[in-house]
This record gives sequence, structure tokens and C-alpha cells, in this order.
Amino acid sequence: MMSRKEFLLSAAGGMAGVAVSSRVQAQDLVPRFWAAIAYLTQANHFTPWVFGAGLANNVDCGHDEDELAALEPVEASNWAMMILAAQALSVDPRDLYGRDLVAGLTAALAATHTLNADAWGVIALREVGMPISHPLLVECRDRMISAFVTNQGWGGDVSQPNSNDTAAVLLALSSLGLNFTAPVVASGFSALALYQNPDGGMALAMGAESDSCSDAWAAAACQSFGLDCQSFFAADRPTVISHLVGLQQADGSFNHTATQAGNPVFRATATAYALVALAGKTWPTTLGSQPNPDPVTVKMPLCPWPLVMALGGLGCLARWRQIRLNQKP
Repeated sequence: MMSRKEFLLSAAGGMAGVAVSSRVQAQDLVPRFWAAIAYLTQANHFTPWVFGAGLANNVDCGHDEDELAALEPVEASNWAMMILAAQALSVDPRDLYGRDLVAGLTAALAATHTLNADAWGVIALREVGMPISHPLLVECRDRMISAFVTNQGWGGDVSQPNSNDTAAVLLALSSLGLNFTAPVVASGFSALALYQNPDGGMALAMGAESDSCSDAWAAAACQSFGLDCQSFFAADRPTVISHLVGLQQADGSFNHTATQAGNPVFRATATAYALVALAGKTWPTTLGSQPNPDPVTVKMPLCPWPLVMALGGLGCLARWRQIRLNQKP
């Protein structure tokens, strides 16, 4: 793993002379990686997602477990995010300075039945080795599948599906061992593709402005199923990756949209998301060491699935997306 000093020196060249084409080549991304990583190393740019971004690119992003341990998780998505961060740091999530993140997430999931909690809870618990036949994961899976809205995907509010929740559920289904033989996966990707705009970028909601977070999550969802996100979406427009790259700024960070920068924490989070997507990786970033699905075959519900399911109490990330849907800065 490259040291902080080494990659900061490498980042000095920044992004000079790197153009954005309709299809981005791997060699064009190198200076962009370093500029983004240098941005994330700054003390006031900490986000728990930074650890996954570092692991995906095999670098030290200049933050440590003390910063992670200082966080106070409130909802299931917070616990899940911290577990993914701990795993990326190679820290035992069952003993982060005496705190059992896995027990915290399990308790939160038992008390909170929201799409956001189910998706990220599944991703994190599979990451720490919970078998796919575990009753908690089966319940989460069934709720997610039941919440699918035909031609629109998923949303924390079933009346307002969006690309981010759709990508998160697809990541969760991938971690449960599902593939394109499962109708819900194929239908989910068909719905996800509808959120791509003519500029190649992904919108949170259909008709909204393309944004870096939606680009990155769509790319991660594709990559979790072994798809090339530069080829999966419409061929008659720029790629999701080219749009994402076009949102990078001179300081290495990624704007939320072409017209909205976001606050420092938001920019750091968007930058961490982008680094994983541009590295061709997915969440969890430790996927290569993820336990294989257990041999028990879990029966899938048959089509058609109910189109609506009452889901309330959105988690932290879901509320964040709701603000974006209302186009607030």
C-alpha cells in the first residue's frame, strides 16, 4: 500500500491535460485518482466512506479508526456504514474500542423496517459473514423485493422511487448471491437505466439533474454484477463514467451536480463514492474477501411482486436524498 507522503507527491500533477471524452480510458483517470485522494486526506474532509475509497484504490487516505470510533450511529444505515468502514480498515467491527457494531446493526434492523435500513443492513451483515439463509436477511430480502415498483425501481417512499435506492437494493441482492436469473434483478436494472439523462449522467429522480452520487451508485451496482457501466447504459449518449469525471474540480473533489458543489462533508462523501466507481469496484470494497454465499438455497418469491409496501422512518441517507429530491442545497 502506498504511503500518504508518496501519493500526495504523486497528486502534485493534479489533473492537468486530462480531457473528458464520451468514454473515459483507464490511463486518463490516474491523475484524477491522486487529486481526489489528496482532497480526502485533509482533516476537515473526513467521511466514513473514505476508508472504502482508500481500499478500492489500495492507498492510505490519511484517516484512522479513532475518527471512525468517534461517530455516534443513530440508525441502521449509520451502523452499516461504520461496519463497512471498519472492514475496509481491517478493524474488527464487533470490537471497535469496545463497541459491537454488528450487534448495534442487528438491533436497529429488528426495530426499523425501512428500505434504506434493509438494503444497507444486508450489505453490511453479509460483509461480516452472516449466511444468506439467516432469518433476518431473508426478512430483509423479502421486504426489498416486495417494495419493487414496476418500471421505477425502489424508493424509501414507495410513491417516489429513485436511482440511489434502486442501486442500493441491487447491491444488497448481489451480496445475497442473486444474479440475472432472478427476475427482480433484471427488472431492477431495467428500471435503473431509465434514470440516465441525455448527458450520460444518472439522475436521482426521473427528469432531475444528473449528479455524481447517482453516477457512482449506478456504476457500483453494475460492477457488483460484473457489468461494464460504460457499456450497459444507452449507447447513443456519453457514459455514466464520463459524466462523473466531468464533475471533478481542480482541488480533486467532485461536485454534486454541475451547478451545485455542496458543503465540505458532502463533497468528501461524493468524492469517496466517485473513487470507488472509477476504480471499477463496488460496495463493500472488501468484496474480494467476502464469504461465499452459504449452500442453502433460499426460495425466491414468485412474480408478480406487490407494487407497494408501507415503509416509514427514512434513515440518515434517505433523508439526505429527500433533501436532494426537493432540490435544496
